[in-house]
Amino acid sequence: MSCERINALLIEDNAADARLMREMLRDAGEGRFELTCADRLSAGLGCLSGSRMDVVLLDLNLPDSRGLQTLGRVHARARGAPIIVLTAMDDTDLALDAVRGGAQDYLVKEQVNGDLLTRSMRYAIERKRAEDALSEAARHWEETFDAIEDMVTIINRDHRIVRANQSVENAFPGGKVIGALCYELMHGADAPLPACPAEAAFRSGKATHADVYEAEFGERWFGVRAYPITDEAGAVQQVVHVARDITEQKLAEQQLVRERQFSNAVIETAGALIVVLDPEGRIVRFNRACEELTGFSFEEVKGRPLWGVLVVPEEREALSHMSAALTSGVASATLESHWQTKDGQRCLIAWAYTRLSDDEGNVQWLVGTGIDVTEHRQLEEQLRRAAKLEAVGQLAGGVAHDFNNLLTAILGYVDLNLPDIPEGTQLHGDLLHVKDAAKRASNLTRQLLTFSRQQVAAPMALDLNETVGDVCKMLRHLIEEKVEMQVALSEQPLTVMADPAQVGQVLMNLAVNARDAMPDGGLLTVETSVVEILQDEAATGWEADTGRYAVLTVTDTGVGMPPEVTARIFDPFFTTKDVGEGTGLGLSTVYGIVQQHKGFIECQSEPGKGTAFRVCLPFTEVAEAAAQQKTDSGLSTGGDETILLVEDEEEVRTLASRILSDLGYTVLPAADGLEALGLLRHRRDGIDLLVTDLVMPKMGGCELAQSVRLMQPDAKLLFMSGYTGEATAGPGGDLPAVPV
Repeated sequence: MSCERINALLIEDNAADARLMREMLRDAGEGRFELTCADRLSAGLGCLSGSRMDVVLLDLNLPDSRGLQTLGRVHARARGAPIIVLTAMDDTDLALDAVRGGAQDYLVKEQVNGDLLTRSMRYAIERKRAEDALSEAARHWEETFDAIEDMVTIINRDHRIVRANQSVENAFPGGKVIGALCYELMHGADAPLPACPAEAAFRSGKATHADVYEAEFGERWFGVRAYPITDEAGAVQQVVHVARDITEQKLAEQQLVRERQFSNAVIETAGALIVVLDPEGRIVRFNRACEELTGFSFEEVKGRPLWGVLVVPEEREALSHMSAALTSGVASATLESHWQTKDGQRCLIAWAYTRLSDDEGNVQWLVGTGIDVTEHRQLEEQLRRAAKLEAVGQLAGGVAHDFNNLLTAILGYVDLNLPDIPEGTQLHGDLLHVKDAAKRASNLTRQLLTFSRQQVAAPMALDLNETVGDVCKMLRHLIEEKVEMQVALSEQPLTVMADPAQVGQVLMNLAVNARDAMPDGGLLTVETSVVEILQDEAATGWEADTGRYAVLTVTDTGVGMPPEVTARIFDPFFTTKDVGEGTGLGLSTVYGIVQQHKGFIECQSEPGKGTAFRVCLPFTEVAEAAAQQKTDSGLSTGGDETILLVEDEEEVRTLASRILSDLGYTVLPAADGLEALGLLRHRRDGIDLLVTDLVMPKMGGCELAQSVRLMQPDAKLLFMSGYTGEATAGPGGDLPAVPV
């Protein structure tokens, strides 16, 4: 069925919905679906008359027909093709009426995706074929039953046949039936057989029956019944012998046994979860996959309500509603629900349920097929969190960059004017307060840039043990006396490429959070170690590449956190502290720093049992690290050269121009690249140095540098920017520049 090409007819007047259905089938079916579309009922009926369709997708409300009348007209012309109602109306009563009216399934457009649509089409076709096969088998059985009549004979005490029906005559064409000895005619024997039901009826005077195998009739089985006819004294005078050919029944029973054995083997060895419920929701079948997932054996759950033993309490009502819908007439239903295993873990299962009914339409069983999607959903949640952090990070970086320009101007002007103000004056003190506030704001800006991964880092080859040891010396002054701190450093050097200030910030933030989590005292442990992540570990949950990592572990014995809090601790501005006690950026900043260093961070916490953070940074070879060390540019301060200064932020441009002018340089300020080129064209003596921002409107720094290099090849270049990474890549990126 999965490789068979399916011809489908879509009767839908909404062009957008029709296009969406076509795209779904194209994406999910990989060319296995041929879709014919009609926007009117009349056109759809014409398609059904012209060619045979495997399945019909039908919108009930069309320009020329509406509601269940549409279904009735299509059902009358579908020539056996199953009909799936595809509508925007999420109406349970309408769904029930549609199923009763001949629809195989009822799908709501807003809930449909490619997988659900193709699965519903296949199930509808399979169900229709199964129904047709069952109808055909029933017809054959009926014809067989009508054609084969029981062989009835009346036998006297001498075992001679005194009467026989036409079936007996047909069984012995040309032979003498009346007057023949029954054991000779029926069994080919020389004497009555004690096991024959007729002989037993003569002896006992009671009706008897048995299944008899007769080789004389071509190795056939007969269901034989013998009814004694007695005289007034109660003596048996005759026996009515009824023989029915049950060979087909015997063979069918044997086949049924084999099929049941086959079905049991398939169910038990299937990778999917299969559970069968009675109409009251009690478990009557529980395959091996269910046992392995839950830890419960079939005997432990047999006869118990599913929602009472496996389904978590908060989802029992939803499953009960679904069960009620199935028993009320809905053919199938899908849902996701959590099962609780024997050891208390939760597993998210995607279920598809269907109903099995008897000939009168009464539900006998509810069959559920499920797949454990716990890990899949966890990966989806990680992706959503990563996307959210990226979006907030971009916003935070943009805000921090603009704010940083203002702080640069504030701190610059304060530093320029503070030496000219006499110490001890009110103005001098006020400027110091302004400078202190601006520095604290600058630290907050640095946190935002670090979180958004736009903070300019100064990585160097360092031994994580030494950096952690130095920071821990300062930590002892921050940690309260009632909190004991233990430090255990690795015996081997842990060389990483990292910014020591940012590594210290990571450790400080984690340590302060640990201190706050132990208001009544406790133990704070700081450890360093090494871990090797192998390929199989990287593929089963580690958010990292394979290789060796230096590990910084910070553990506390504090109050701990529940899972729902642990899942959000790295979200920006999320905090568990009271209003005014935390910005919610501490762990977000830690996360940004670790990601910027190509590492990863893990958190394990449990209420009442404390918290442990593991920060893993990749090992760096010493030779590789040395090659990446930055060298001093060797620039001297002060001079009489001419500098073309290009900066779009007026405050920063004015401040930089004043500082350079005070140092003796001739400064040509410009607000963007176009203005700078205009100044350069009108200057006869040229310039000695171009100092330019990278990110500017109209013309960026790299493009400006290329133009300046063409006009004045000997001019030196100096780039500056509040951004890193992508901002510095692009045209002109290969031009020599002095690092800032």
